[in-house]
Amino acid sequence: MDMNDYDKTDGLVPFEKWRRDTGISRSTSWRWRCNGWVHAFRIGGKVYVNLNEVARFVELAKSGQFAKQPMVKVRLADKAVTTGGKTP
Repeated sequence: MDMNDYDKTDGLVPFEKWRRDTGISRSTSWRWRCNGWVHAFRIGGKVYVNLNEVARFVELAKSGQFAKQPMVKVRLADKAVTTGGKTP
C-alpha cells in the first residue's frame, strides 16, 4: 500500500479500506485498535483512520516499539514450587 493511493484532501481513510489494502486481518486490526496502537474514530457510524496516524504507527512499529520478548516455559520440576508464600 502506498500512502499516495488515498485522497489527501482530508487525510481520512475508512479503516476497513486501509485494513484490506495492507492485508491485515480483522482480528489483528481490532487488537491494534483496542491496545491503542492505532487510533481510529467514528463518523456517522463508520470507522476512519487518519493517514498521519497510520504513518506514526508504522514508524513506532519499525523502531520495535511493539516487539515482545519471547516467552520461555519453565518446567516445574526444575523450580521449587511455593503456594501462598509458604513452601509445601
